[in-house]
Amino acid sequence: MLVAGTAPLVLPARLFGANAPSNQITMGFIGVGHHGRRVNLTSFLSEPDCRILAVCDAYFDRRQIARKDVNARYGNTDCTTIADFRDLLARDDLDAVAISTPDHWHVPMTEMALDAGKMVFCEKPTLTIDEGRRLADRVKRTGAVFCTGLEDRSVMHYFMMAQAVRNGAIGQLKHIQVGLPVKPIYTHQDPVTPPPGLDFNMWLGPAPERAYTPQLTDP
Repeated sequence: MLVAGTAPLVLPARLFGANAPSNQITMGFIGVGHHGRRVNLTSFLSEPDCRILAVCDAYFDRRQIARKDVNARYGNTDCTTIADFRDLLARDDLDAVAISTPDHWHVPMTEMALDAGKMVFCEKPTLTIDEGRRLADRVKRTGAVFCTGLEDRSVMHYFMMAQAVRNGAIGQLKHIQVGLPVKPIYTHQDPVTPPPGLDFNMWLGPAPERAYTPQLTDP
């Protein structure tokens, strides 16, 4: 006669507590250039309730650097690099995606991510007002979880400056000129061959076809 025996099942501590996998949102990052990596990726890496599993970029070098950042933060080698964002969206182990690509990709990628059942954090702006209206209507209609990157609106000194202006600190406001403190990006450059490691056709995507110039894909 055989007697079935039992043995204690020992589970690792990482499966329990606030940082257990079941308590974390798994994420993929599409676009890990300057802002996508140094701001968005870095910010989400500091959040204990999410886990980054994959990074994607049209540049080979950028996705490799981002992967190193993720693995260094988690102390493992689990992060995957993906060249085609559609392969990232097809993964069923990702709950959400962060999209930090050029503007012309924002809405098409977001729509494809929503179709894939992902929650979405996407940088602004939409390429056109019409695209923005279409996306807003779609999110409302589907009840999808969508957030756009307007982090400056939560910076306290901006609130303080706006309050001062509204209270008359600089007199009557008659004209507002908006700009960004960045280098000019539309100076003339002659077309050249895209650098090794860049899938320029993927970078262009839905944008009108054009020749590559170095300033075009600056991070």
